[in-house]
Amino acid sequence: MFYLVGVVLISNSKKLWDYYDTCYFYSINSILDELLSNLSEASVLSSDFDD
Repeated sequence: MFYLVGVVLISNSKKLWDYYDTCYFYSINSILDELLSNLSEASVLSSDFDD
């Protein structure tokens, strides 16, 4: 009985961790995308000033 409960807990926590990893990964990617777009905009602005 306890073994079964342990297996259920472990399998559920694995799903939770997968879900957490996915959310974490996507949030990191969106943050990186924001940074990259901001950097590219900044470089475009600085190149305008060079003229």
